[in-house]
Amino acid sequence: MNKKFAISYLIIFIALIFSLSLSRPISDKLRGESVALLAPLWNKLLYIKHFILHPFEAPPSKTTFTLQEENQKLELTNQLLNNDLKTLYELLDQQQSLQFQLNKLATEYPQELRALQKQQEHTKQQFFTNLQLQIQTKPARVIFRSLDTWNQSLWINVGESDNPPNDKIIAKNSPVLVGQTIVGVIDYVGTHQSRVRLITDTGLTPSVRAVRGGEQELFLAEQIESIFIQLQRKNTKIISKEDSDQIAKFLSHLKTVLKTHKKTWYLAKGHLQGIKRPNIRGQSFILKGTGFNYDFADEEGNGRDLRTGKPLNQEGTAVPLLKMYDLLVTTGMDGVFPAGLKVATISKIHLLKEGDYFYEIEAIPLSVDLESLSLVFVIPPVGYIKNLVN
Repeated sequence: MNKKFAISYLIIFIALIFSLSLSRPISDKLRGESVALLAPLWNKLLYIKHFILHPFEAPPSKTTFTLQEENQKLELTNQLLNNDLKTLYELLDQQQSLQFQLNKLATEYPQELRALQKQQEHTKQQFFTNLQLQIQTKPARVIFRSLDTWNQSLWINVGESDNPPNDKIIAKNSPVLVGQTIVGVIDYVGTHQSRVRLITDTGLTPSVRAVRGGEQELFLAEQIESIFIQLQRKNTKIISKEDSDQIAKFLSHLKTVLKTHKKTWYLAKGHLQGIKRPNIRGQSFILKGTGFNYDFADEEGNGRDLRTGKPLNQEGTAVPLLKMYDLLVTTGMDGVFPAGLKVATISKIHLLKEGDYFYEIEAIPLSVDLESLSLVFVIPPVGYIKNLVN
């Protein structure tokens, strides 16, 4: 009996040593195949979850899950198209408004004229880049998420075989989004499944910058629009019709105020990454930011002093480099994410110490549904987009 146990332990020991000696590509492939095999089990767990949460309701059929998934896809696609149409209309309105201001300032204020022209060109370029990305978007469903890597990664049901002919939408370093907000990036591509490294993983460090003013308030207006649509769909009986109408009127007024054209400030740049913590479901997701300063001029403006926010080497208005609730968007300088995607909002700014030359912050991801994520969108990697646009 002891001899049999010894042989069993020896086999297990050899298997462990063998698994540890496997190269990264081989181990990733084995994980991918394992996920593909376990995907049906994951679907069965959905039925069990439904039974526990709703014991007196009939379990949903496979057709119901498919219809729910298709409905989610249509809702997200519709949201993206609506955002694009609204942005296009706003762009046209801004074009007319800016053209009027350009004609007025052409002779009187040449410096303000250059600033307005730069802002106009930036808005147009960002809109058409985002539109190009969304045309190539590929929807995907989450098929597996391990408890021991809950904050680091998940698996989706698209892979190499889902790419259109002569296209590489599903590839390593393809960004994964929900709407205009970042969820993560693909770091392994199998035949029928891919692994997504989440924005909350410590190894993913997107380059971002703080945005304040017009673009920040436009994003908030889009969130209000989404809440308003959801309230209309729910037809909730918790509040009366009169209260519902008043809420709708208030939200509509607030949205109009927020969409009033205002100057957008592009300020401190830095990097975000996840905070290493136990993989426990239900914990709030927090990102750590480091290296935030504006020491050098770029296409968005001149560098600014770290402490005072005054422009360097010229006169100008002092603007704080960071404020609570500033929107953080991608800069495109990390080679992974295109510029202009929403990432997080600032929740804490650490005080500067003697000799510091950058700020450290904490931020909350805008993809607040990371805990119950089920449907995402994949866009092509940055290099592919550049080649396509050129």
